Amino acid sequence: MAMNGIDILVQASQWLRPHLYEVGFAMMASLLVLFGDDFFRWVKKRISRFHFVLRVTVFILICAMVLPAITFSGSRYLASWLRHLDNVFLLPGVVLLFVLLGIIAEKRKFL
Repeated sequence: MAMNGIDILVQASQWLRPHLYEVGFAMMASLLVLFGDDFFRWVKKRISRFHFVLRVTVFILICAMVLPAITFSGSRYLASWLRHLDNVFLLPGVVLLFVLLGIIAEKRKFL
């Protein structure tokens, strides 16, 4: 039996559905890479007047607690949002989001 384009999208989306957390994780990690320098620049402006030990402590806390929390909750949010997409739109939506991340990376001179 021949499959048309919609059937292929639905089947690919059904394969992708159990992996939406990992897809969200990859997107969230990409966002943190793309915008992490802005975040750390913002933090640096606020803590630059503090003592060296306090600045290092803040940096460690951000790396050990804040960034993982953002990654974890953002991944869960993105996966939840993607789960609401119909199978016909899931795969194109994921591809579109990754393309948008690539465009942002290009504009920010990461590529």
